[in-house]
Amino acid sequence: MAVKPVARILILDSAPGEFVADELEPLLRAGFEVTLNLWRLADRDEIRRRWAGLVGFLDVDGFDEGRVVDAVVGDGVGFDVIKTRANLPLREPLLRAATGPGLDRRLRVIGQVGAGTDNIDKHAAGERGVVVTHTPGLNAVAVAEHALAMILALTRNLVALDREAHRARWRPARMSFPPELADLTLGIVGPGRSGTELAWRARALGMGVTAFGSPRFTPAMAREAGMGFAASLDELLAGVDVLSLHCPLSEATRDLIGDRELGLMRPGAILVNVSRGGVVDEEALARALRDDAAPLAAAAVDVFALEHGRFASPLTGLPNAVLTPHVAGMTGTAIRRAARTLSENIVALIAGHPEEVPVATAHPEGVPVATIEG
Repeated sequence: MAVKPVARILILDSAPGEFVADELEPLLRAGFEVTLNLWRLADRDEIRRRWAGLVGFLDVDGFDEGRVVDAVVGDGVGFDVIKTRANLPLREPLLRAATGPGLDRRLRVIGQVGAGTDNIDKHAAGERGVVVTHTPGLNAVAVAEHALAMILALTRNLVALDREAHRARWRPARMSFPPELADLTLGIVGPGRSGTELAWRARALGMGVTAFGSPRFTPAMAREAGMGFAASLDELLAGVDVLSLHCPLSEATRDLIGDRELGLMRPGAILVNVSRGGVVDEEALARALRDDAAPLAAAAVDVFALEHGRFASPLTGLPNAVLTPHVAGMTGTAIRRAARTLSENIVALIAGHPEEVPVATAHPEGVPVATIEG
């Protein structure tokens, strides 16, 4: 008689090839039946060869919600767990189908790599008893280092100088002479894990640092972290040369930075967004970057309202915008740590041991918890 698996898990968006083992081994060791979606994996043939007989495979575009629903419930069995990385939309229709009658396996856990869970309908999950777990803080150092790299690239105008040097233009005729970091003040919105890691690094390079957060962030906390405290976002914007965003996307932070806020910044200021695309109004940001009279001089953006195959942004093509494709948290160390940790946390939840497993929950009334700490 076949042994019934502890749980069935669909890995809807896998860790990249060399890190697949970190993701799969804790699940297989715990007796899970694993289905691995090969979508977005470059080395599919090698993964099939290595894991054949140990896991099942499918190939579904994770952004095609209809096909994902079919993959989850089409065989009438269902899955106990769905795991993802790329902020795939896990909305009410999927949750309804995955917890509906007639399935042998009812969805119990959603695992999301990273801190952000705005792609998941947590209200619908809570109503259906589905626990949402994530990995906050595990890529904080990676995100902070990326933000710092962006700050250095913008303040030293590295992208434009690189282009000029490749054209054998040794010294551009209109070359500007930048300030040193110690001449600048960094403002952090969302002084959580990645924001605090950036603050520590910026202070080590001589920058002054001021932060603004939710009501939970107090002047005493700022002093303890070696940062100045801004009582309001307006106060922060008016007092810093570099603004770095590290807050999750929620109703409290959606379009947090728009035309009005960009107009409050210091002349020559720069903006860095490594949080979520929806935190900044991209149309407003593009207008500010095109306007020579606006105070904002440049921006570096890693996150966008529309990403992956749907990517589109008014920021593309702007010479004073440095853009990266949502890779701030993707160092090898961070990917490996998050892949293994999330799998271990999923195993713990299924085994009935939720202690110390981070859970992104909703307010009892169904209102998502709002915060601007990352």
